[in-house]
Amino acid sequence: MAPYRRGVQWFMTSWRWRLTFACGAGVWLGAGALAQTNKPEPLKTTVQTCGSYQVKITGNGFGEPQDTLRLMKGGRTYATYRDEAVSLDSCTDLTGDGVPEAILTQYSGGAHCCTMGQIYSLTTPPRLLLEQGLSNSTGWEIVQLDGKGPKELLTSDWRFAYAYGLSYAESPALPQVLAYRGGRYVDVTREYPALLLKGIRAPQPEESVSGTFLSNYALYLLAGQPQKAEAYLQTLPRPEREWLQNYAPDIRQNLSTVGLDDWPQRAGGQGGASWRDLRGGAGGSFTRPGTLEYLGTTVRQGRGTVRLYQQRGGQVVASAPLLSFREPADHPELDPLATFTVRRTGGRDDVVLRDELAGRAQLRAYRVSPQRLTELTGDPLGVAARLLSDVENLGRQRERLTDGSSRTDTQKQALQGRIAAALPRAQAWQKTYDPASKTPLNLAKLGVFNVQSVEVYRENASSALVAGVVEMGDVVPGQGYVQRTRQTFAVFLDNKGGTWQVTRWQLSPRQGAGPLDR
Repeated sequence: MAPYRRGVQWFMTSWRWRLTFACGAGVWLGAGALAQTNKPEPLKTTVQTCGSYQVKITGNGFGEPQDTLRLMKGGRTYATYRDEAVSLDSCTDLTGDGVPEAILTQYSGGAHCCTMGQIYSLTTPPRLLLEQGLSNSTGWEIVQLDGKGPKELLTSDWRFAYAYGLSYAESPALPQVLAYRGGRYVDVTREYPALLLKGIRAPQPEESVSGTFLSNYALYLLAGQPQKAEAYLQTLPRPEREWLQNYAPDIRQNLSTVGLDDWPQRAGGQGGASWRDLRGGAGGSFTRPGTLEYLGTTVRQGRGTVRLYQQRGGQVVASAPLLSFREPADHPELDPLATFTVRRTGGRDDVVLRDELAGRAQLRAYRVSPQRLTELTGDPLGVAARLLSDVENLGRQRERLTDGSSRTDTQKQALQGRIAAALPRAQAWQKTYDPASKTPLNLAKLGVFNVQSVEVYRENASSALVAGVVEMGDVVPGQGYVQRTRQTFAVFLDNKGGTWQVTRWQLSPRQGAGPLDR
């Protein structure tokens, strides 16, 4: 096993760092499991003591049955975890109260993913201080960042895995900081801008320059230095600069949830959720400028809700459900709603939600409050969202028909019916499509039109410009996959007699291919 490494210096040495720490208390029963045989290894049992508890591990590496870890005291089992490999990584007092914490991890054997971890304070009964999906990280590094009190934990944020035309090997992991607050460990990454800035550096010879450049750009943004982030882009080689400029709106939206993804876990009452209930969301200043709030989706026992999460007096509180839905039975693991944060004049954010729960893509713009989501129907953003929604839905229905999936004749007829219903809606908007656009729009062949970001670039009492990014492509007969290109959409609107109307809209190709496409 690798030695236990302490300190921030090692933590920041690589944009692609992966924690591989262990200590004397740790053991991975699956350590030799890469050389698997058809004959399962005999089961082995180890018992380790942590405080007044025992951690009993039974397993044989990656053979059948799965390994089992039990947290026990006096013959009673308080927690049980099963996976391909299970481990007690550390037994140490993290919080400074004299009671040790047991750090547990489980690994499912998947590539580039699939590590789960828990931290229990070994009181009677034990208290769960943290449960986290660690993705490709194998645990947490224990550090003391503020020089006093409970220890902090460092791990990796893998939100950029495979993103923006990167392979996994090129994908950077951002640092994530967890601190002990209110009886649990929570994400406080945004509170350590100096630590984030320490991670900005030149690529090392063995590293992907693209991954390093993306990491540096993101760290400037997370540290609250957008001007330096833009200045940094100007120093990069042209292919890398154009690539990051191409994906900058997507990156900003992605980063909006850093430090907020665990807010549903932190909220108590009906709005509280476990790690497994989380389905994504968006961060923004929804109720007033300058605030940090989270519009999050959770699903529990097939029932989904969207709530607004806010900080009050150091605590995270959840609103009543602003939207409720049943989880899709065919793809329960997917995010049922996609959310785009849109900054408006004055600094307040609205949201655009993509809803595909009813079988058709719908984009709707909303004003958010703790009491309700109010659709913006007579608003330039709302009108632009309806345009994008109608064109996107046509592409989605046609993409489903040509994606190569096995379907019955009845199912194909149903999709043909949806396409027939979607086409007139999209054609109504083609009347205002700018014929001088650099990208032609052929609705008869459109197979993909997926909105990636939405922004209001200009608005006053008489006119507005809503723009963003879409991925689009046409269906080619005999080809199951639709080739996509990234396009900038621009929707120009005028206020005519109190009614916002689209005067023209256009598409133009975006420059800057990802590393895999060069």
